[in-house]
Amino acid sequence: MSGAVFAQSSVWFQEREFQRRPLEPNLANKMRGDFTAAFVGDMLIQEPFGKTLHPDLVKVLRDADVTIGNMETIVYDHLNSKEPRGGGGNWTIKETAKDLADLGFDLVSHANNHGLDMGIQGTFDSMQHLSDAGIKAAGFGKNQADAGRAAYHHTPKGRVGLVGVYVISEVSGSPRMCATDKFNNIGGTPGLNCLELVTWNVVNDEQFKAIKDIEAGIIARREEVLPHAINMPKLQPDRAHIFLNGRFKPGPKTGEYQYEAKKDDMQRLMTQVRQAKEYGDFVALVPHIHQNSTAFKSWGWDWDVLDIEREIAHGAIDNGADVYSADGIHNFKGIEIYKGKHGNTGIIFYGLNKFSFHQILPETEAGSFTREGEDPFNSAKTAIEVNEWDNERRNQARTLVGAIGEVKYRNGQPYEIRLHPMDLGMDLNRPWSRQGTPEKPTPENARKILEQIQRESAKLGTKVTIENGIGIVRL
Repeated sequence: MSGAVFAQSSVWFQEREFQRRPLEPNLANKMRGDFTAAFVGDMLIQEPFGKTLHPDLVKVLRDADVTIGNMETIVYDHLNSKEPRGGGGNWTIKETAKDLADLGFDLVSHANNHGLDMGIQGTFDSMQHLSDAGIKAAGFGKNQADAGRAAYHHTPKGRVGLVGVYVISEVSGSPRMCATDKFNNIGGTPGLNCLELVTWNVVNDEQFKAIKDIEAGIIARREEVLPHAINMPKLQPDRAHIFLNGRFKPGPKTGEYQYEAKKDDMQRLMTQVRQAKEYGDFVALVPHIHQNSTAFKSWGWDWDVLDIEREIAHGAIDNGADVYSADGIHNFKGIEIYKGKHGNTGIIFYGLNKFSFHQILPETEAGSFTREGEDPFNSAKTAIEVNEWDNERRNQARTLVGAIGEVKYRNGQPYEIRLHPMDLGMDLNRPWSRQGTPEKPTPENARKILEQIQRESAKLGTKVTIENGIGIVRL
């Protein structure tokens, strides 16, 4: 009898044909039933504030199946850590991790320009403090593979993955902050998960011709130092590369920037997203982006969505991301609904501004801010006063606002986005002790915040309606 069963089993194995699983169902949103994901922008925090947050905002964060943000602050155990603490770093006390967990946060990214403010060990410690509180962090690791690995949050409806990445270029960041590859037992250094861009300066046709003449003149001088000349560069008619990082392209308007991602970095990021989705059921990509659209616009005053942002966002969704939620520019940008090439509908938040903005560094020595020639007894300023008087960029209405982006799904399909506005001190009349902490705005301020999101989203073909103090996108 057993021989007959064995014979039948052998025939079954021989006759079965292996078929590769198609990508489409694996890159789809596989969450079961009703599912809600909440997103916030930059989290710059020095002290816990959960007890003062309005119950309506707390409810949104807690009721979501997963709540995700960009942790632009290092969680620091100032009583026990052996890591030195500098006055200029973005850090918060250890108790903040539990406060954020109590508010409902599940996943955060540490891939940003403040991700190494307390050193390599400080970031490892920060991730541990967050993990101890129940929050998983992405975007940093022991080597490149580790830094690019998704962090996961497990829910009864499925597994949520988060990939965090810091977008660096000449404008922001340094390759020295980035983790490097490990090959067997060789190489591999800790750092952030990075995507490096090349920046091109746009000039008009007449200016570009002059620059090409300069390029030709430099290359012609190779003959003077043969055989010790540099290798002959690959010349392109629509590119000019002169002196160190002087890269130029022709275009209609002088002073604009155009960005190109390094091919290997982009391929690696897309692979990270796709692998996260194949292992998870729902995936978000949270990039930290500081790049401006022009050379003459002050950083942080840019509402324009860059071509490279669209390229990254669309590529991520084509590779399985369900949500792309960017931060770093400290501004509101629009919302885009993008249909991926595998049929999945992606939600793109190009910028939700900030969740909190504590950067007053009260522990810094006050006398260090005395200007040359001033009487230190009568004109020394505290760090709080300097932040108010000498950093106008941080004290504008458009900087001191934010929104929670709440995305609702049913059986894997998004059907509604809700935008809950937050006031971080936009009227510039709060006492310093409460500046930068999110509060529920007045009806008038809620309308102002939502109307800005409405205007920017309309540019991307997304209609935002305002109802009862929140923004709504119906899909």
